[in-house]
Amino acid sequence: MNDIVKFQFDTLPVRVKMINSEPCFALKDICLVLGITNQTKMKHNLDIKGVYNIQVLTIKGNQCVDFISEKNLYKCIFKSRMKQAEKFQDWVCEDILPTIRKTGGYSINKSNYFLQQTERSTQIENSKNVNSLQYQKGGVENIKEYNRLSCILHSGKTPAQLRKEGKEQGLKSKNCTSGKEVLRHTSPAIACGMSLADDIVLHGNTLSQAYEITKDTLPIYAKLLKLGIDINELKK
Repeated sequence: MNDIVKFQFDTLPVRVKMINSEPCFALKDICLVLGITNQTKMKHNLDIKGVYNIQVLTIKGNQCVDFISEKNLYKCIFKSRMKQAEKFQDWVCEDILPTIRKTGGYSINKSNYFLQQTERSTQIENSKNVNSLQYQKGGVENIKEYNRLSCILHSGKTPAQLRKEGKEQGLKSKNCTSGKEVLRHTSPAIACGMSLADDIVLHGNTLSQAYEITKDTLPIYAKLLKLGIDINELKK
């Protein structure tokens, strides 16, 4: 969201955003990876010209997140006492930066963007963020109506119908908490398409506009899942 690409270093997320045509890194994520416990103190040691306070949509609504330049990133790495700091630096230099520069920045988001929707963590994050957006627009009723329409558009069924079918198929109660959760277990390709729709809506489009795109992706997701994407990852 907000043209932010989320990479993964080991098990930790690292958000990257292009600012002034240069890759910048979420300071909070960098501090977590490098074991830097005092983010405020670290920020004061950085070049202020390379620190950008950006509004980012999170599950708690719009929040300000500090992003730092590549130069400041190295300052953080040099300050870290963790053994994995060198490994992290190698990962950034040998994997992330070449990829970003080769693809021209934001286009990397487009290359990973489609496959990211097959990940359970991405689906849940998108769903939480779009629910937060709907809540800001009109409260709980907006959340319910958005998810009802999304389920109908993508599956032809309401969330209530999907939950009922999930129970009839023997799914556990924890897997029938929402229409989306049922679909992760029964129709993972549809769940992927709905996640993509959520992401498109978070970029400022309507659900109808999103569906015009995602309706054509469902057979593609079905083929990708058949070819080897781990469907069980969606069922955790």
